[in-house]
Amino acid sequence: MFSRLSFLIRVIIDIVLCFAILQGWWHAALIAGIIGLIFCRNYFEIIIAGIAYDALFHPVIGTVLKNHAAAIVAVCAYAVTMLVRSFVRRQI
Repeated sequence: MFSRLSFLIRVIIDIVLCFAILQGWWHAALIAGIIGLIFCRNYFEIIIAGIAYDALFHPVIGTVLKNHAAAIVAVCAYAVTMLVRSFVRRQI
């Protein structure tokens, strides 16, 4: 269950993330995504943002990894965050 504050934080981070992606500011989008991963539970929006960034700014279709770099970074960041969270929860 979301509280109003956590929902508001999630919406604000999503708006900043969307604006950064549409403007092409990958560094701002990455920072907003990492902040979302830290403060929001199950922040799947970072994976969607990575796919959207690749679709907008890497329009060449192919199997080269550089064409899918943002999606790969997003999935890795999500996976690392979930592993760290599970490790920290076990330690507490």
